Amino acid sequence: MNVFVARQPIFNRNLKIFGYELLFRDGISDTFPDIDGQTATSRVLANSFLDIGINHLTQGKRAFINFPQQLIIEKIPTLFRFEKLMVEILEDVDINEKFINSCKDLVDADYEIVLDDFVFKKELQPLIDLATIIKIDF
Repeated sequence: MNVFVARQPIFNRNLKIFGYELLFRDGISDTFPDIDGQTATSRVLANSFLDIGINHLTQGKRAFINFPQQLIIEKIPTLFRFEKLMVEILEDVDINEKFINSCKDLVDADYEIVLDDFVFKKELQPLIDLATIIKIDF
């Protein structure tokens, strides 16, 4: 059985690889199929941690993985104890107390929060305060 994960490098300001964003793919076409985010993240996690091996895939660098809002509320990232797991919060989350508290719980458990495709909005301030990294695409 073939498994697929796209690996996009993330560089630091010195153009050295800081980590890899791991993205769902279901074949060699390198496209994202029409599936929901929860399924895509679940498959990335299974493929990366169980099939390929996260250390092999990331070469010891950080692994940036998009987690839809519901998976964060369900604390799914805590099932994966990898010191270099970066929990990416997508730009379309509904900022509410339950979600913010779930993010606080992750940070309290030593997980790192990353804001993905960031565009400033005042209601994001609680997440900005929790984030280790804010990603801005160029």
